[in-house]
Amino acid sequence: MEADVPAESWFQLDKDELRERGIKGPIASRLLSDQTSQEAKALLAQTRKAKLGLLWRGHPRWPKNLSGLPDQAFALWYLGDIGLLQGAGQVPTCLAIVGTRHPSPYGIHATQAFAQAVALTSTPIVSGLARGIDGMAHQACLDAGGRTIAVLGSGLQAIYPPEHARLARHIIETGGLILSEYPPTYRAQRWTFPRRNRILAAISTGLLVIEAPRRSGALISADFANSYGRPVWALPGQYSSASSEGCHKLIREGALLADSPAGLVKDMGLSLPGIEPTRSIAVSGEAAVLEILRAGPKPVEAIATAMGQELSKTFLQLQRLEAGGLIEYRNGGLYFHAGTGRCRKDS
Repeated sequence: MEADVPAESWFQLDKDELRERGIKGPIASRLLSDQTSQEAKALLAQTRKAKLGLLWRGHPRWPKNLSGLPDQAFALWYLGDIGLLQGAGQVPTCLAIVGTRHPSPYGIHATQAFAQAVALTSTPIVSGLARGIDGMAHQACLDAGGRTIAVLGSGLQAIYPPEHARLARHIIETGGLILSEYPPTYRAQRWTFPRRNRILAAISTGLLVIEAPRRSGALISADFANSYGRPVWALPGQYSSASSEGCHKLIREGALLADSPAGLVKDMGLSLPGIEPTRSIAVSGEAAVLEILRAGPKPVEAIATAMGQELSKTFLQLQRLEAGGLIEYRNGGLYFHAGTGRCRKDS
């Protein structure tokens, strides 16, 4: 659709005028029918009443990375900052993080660590607001002070899962974005989630899969990302873990290895902000974390307990310290003080 034509005006055009604007065949026939015209006008009224934003193909603010793709969305409803999907002459960088709805403790830790590291570079995190990895990725991004984008498999007035309605509001309140190709009150169906995944993959400039069984919607997202030419990273897990079978399959088939948050950030061509050991640490509480780790390596849960604070805040402190090269995380789930000499391969 052309940018200078208001949404309502499409229902006043005749067949030849629609053809001139690139609309023909079944779509043109539906637009010309009285029933479709009345339904569409009612939908536009509902959109305005709910104070939702609405874009369509050809709209001046239609995201560039959705244009020209097969089976692209016809319209998008949104709340929040649509500018997150629009750059000055280029596609903005953002990373999609997806995975199982039933993550292991390892998957939970990895989601928080990777999402927060990317968020610290001021890069938005994209996910599907689903239970499990999706919701955790959104929350970890917010905990790090970042902005996140949620692509829904339902209408914006029928948030699914319902317990994530509060998270959706928080995303909007912190300058993020939620969007959907489904009308405002449309309820999620089994088939809407795979369809949602193609938009999630398309608006992202890369996609990270964290824990995915062999039959997983996250693998559908990865397939879409591959078909759109987006890089795909996968997190390796234990060889005996069913929740990592999908990730191992992706790596065997050529996906990039997500070996660490810092490594992923480097792969994306980004850089983590450094910290001043004397000033920034003292102000933000990282000094106390360092003192705890001087006594020996510890898991994040033990550090949070010793600090008397929530895990999310502790993860953020650890990410900043790791970015500054003051601590290291190793495959046993432990954090080490970089000055102890115990962060070597023999540790």
